[in-house]
Amino acid sequence: VTISSEGRFTLKSSEAEKAFSNGEQAVMTADLSWFDSGIVEAAPTGDNPLSVTFSDGTKRQYFGTVELERRQDGISVINELPLETYLRGVVPHEMPVDFGETALQAQAITARSYAYNQFYANSYCGYGAHLADTVASQVYLGADTAELSDAAIKATEGKCLTAGNEVVTTYFYSTSCGYGADAKEVWSANGTFTEESKPYLTGGTHGISTENPDTEEEWLAFWQDWEIEGYDDASPWYRWKTYFGAGQLTEITGAKLKEAAKSHPAHVEVLQEDGSWKAQTPEDLGRLTGISVAKRGESGVMEVLRLDYEKGSVQVKTEYTIRQVLSPTKMTIGDPIYLQRKDGESLTGNTILPSGFFAVKEMKNAEGKLTGVALYGGGNGHGVGMSQYGAKGMAEEGKTAEEILEHYYTGTTVQQVIA
Repeated sequence: VTISSEGRFTLKSSEAEKAFSNGEQAVMTADLSWFDSGIVEAAPTGDNPLSVTFSDGTKRQYFGTVELERRQDGISVINELPLETYLRGVVPHEMPVDFGETALQAQAITARSYAYNQFYANSYCGYGAHLADTVASQVYLGADTAELSDAAIKATEGKCLTAGNEVVTTYFYSTSCGYGADAKEVWSANGTFTEESKPYLTGGTHGISTENPDTEEEWLAFWQDWEIEGYDDASPWYRWKTYFGAGQLTEITGAKLKEAAKSHPAHVEVLQEDGSWKAQTPEDLGRLTGISVAKRGESGVMEVLRLDYEKGSVQVKTEYTIRQVLSPTKMTIGDPIYLQRKDGESLTGNTILPSGFFAVKEMKNAEGKLTGVALYGGGNGHGVGMSQYGAKGMAEEGKTAEEILEHYYTGTTVQQVIA
């Protein structure tokens, strides 16, 4: 790890202290005696941020101070700074700045609320930190800020989203298909979908006026209609489709089911001879003969997918595991697999479906043998909480940040929480 700055900075441990002038670098390796007494702190003497170059060559600038600590696997780097300053490195990287200040204000409040809960959860206390800088918490890129998002953070300073006396957990995602999901339809560790969800994470309709589809035929027609108006209809991911050959999908699901059964054992079940389903790793199932929806949430999100093969059947549970198993990327069989989006783009190389909001259309020959599978869907992300493109759409209709948030998080209020 290398530390530098366009101004002066100081390196300090409990045993020593050294000042560095503009242009000087502090090259920190785990074997330095500086670390023998614990944490080493780098602090700027002025307003210039610190520059940190990591061992992989990544270079990033940080406001506040940087704490370094020797670990078995190298050096941990912790950036310590005020919450509002932290948000400056989050908001423009979680939402495009060109979404406008109102949408950015909504994003700032959700990001602040999310960080508030992460702070008190203290999940990273083993590192001496409150948050990670990845999607494990929120994407944080240090002093890489933007003027418009800075203004949105300033305009909402200290404000969080609350329900009762609690700051709510503000999940958000890119794009809805017109419907948002209840949290219990999406996240189920044991695959039973019986977990209790928060009353403010119950989903709903997002700007569409059509009746809620009921049958699989109606859901298919809903996602095949790329002209339906909704808050998210400007997103390229508002509608999408993809196609697999039957042989391709046999190969892909065969590999991905094994991976999923290893990482999420409760989410992959094999049909037993007595008609029951048992969580286990599928083996030698032969060619795929059918694919169907076994269970769908009220919002339309896929909860359980059924895959039938020559030698058995498998159930896949939860939208994320389903999206992984139906990976739209060619392995060795067939033509390249394209994800076609509403904006006309056709993309290859996506390792996961954009969302769990989709319907299945089987292609069969005259003998009834499966020849291919088309998926028609909408949205991008898990579908719980605030849709970012939807926030943009609502802002363009004249809604305030508070009105946007109160739409996506039922029964909540924006309040001054941090003085």
